[in-house]
Amino acid sequence: MVRVLIHMPTLSARGGAERYAAEIAAVLRDAGHSVALAAVGDLDLIDLGAYFGLDLRGVELVRLPPADRIERMRPRRRAQQLRDALWSRRLRAWKPDVLVNTVYRSELHLAGVPLVVVCHFPHARPATATGLA
Repeated sequence: MVRVLIHMPTLSARGGAERYAAEIAAVLRDAGHSVALAAVGDLDLIDLGAYFGLDLRGVELVRLPPADRIERMRPRRRAQQLRDALWSRRLRAWKPDVLVNTVYRSELHLAGVPLVVVCHFPHARPATATGLA
């Protein structure tokens, strides 16, 4: 059994990327792996699963501390580095075999832990497509 940690700190936003992270968790759990979702705050994964129409029983929650203070005190790039360092310690404590980073533009990784990055592409309408629905 592989221990898979899925990094999605904004799970409480309940958007499309968050649903995708939750679906990955459910699929990997169903495949027999030990799975955790890492998010900021106190979330009820059963309630979150019901919102998305998923069964998240058996998926653990790794609570990440909020980084609001760090992000207000530093330039953006430095704040992201400090936040990632803080969160990395919490993520490493779960002892994952694989880290799945599902966060748009995130560079978070754990040295020595294989990393899977979910790449999100922005949906900007090209300038030549004006007037098209």
